[in-house]
Amino acid sequence: MRFITAFVFILLAVGCATLETNSRSLRTGDRTFTVTGFSGNYSNARELAYLRAAQETLIAGFNYFEITRELQNEEEEITTTPGRYEYRTDEDGNEYEEFIPSTTSVSVTYSYILEIRALNDVEKSEYDEKGFRYNDAQTIYDQLAPKWIPEERER
Repeated sequence: MRFITAFVFILLAVGCATLETNSRSLRTGDRTFTVTGFSGNYSNARELAYLRAAQETLIAGFNYFEITRELQNEEEEITTTPGRYEYRTDEDGNEYEEFIPSTTSVSVTYSYILEIRALNDVEKSEYDEKGFRYNDAQTIYDQLAPKWIPEERER
């Protein structure tokens, strides 16, 4: 019974405080995921990807993950608003026509993509012995969640 209660608590704690925007994930196997963070700057996109990787690892019931592939992408979007006339009213109530010139804006979206594999405690200890790199999902979650998940700021 204690196990079920603890499991439900973990699901609520991690599951309710998920990132709904600026990241996405896709489960690609039993314990493999592709996670992506999106942002207007590279550092934030990277943090969002790592936070999503930690969440998916914890939700899947694992404590650690390894990164099997890491990718970065940059997309530019150019938006042009054509010039137009707008009707305005001055202080005396007289209408007049004003030309609003065209504008062009460029926005850049960075995406940081991680392919990960969740690790159990035995595999983690094998990694320790061989000196391989792994990530502690709970530590990453605890460090990044207060910045990106509003509910976690209040804890």
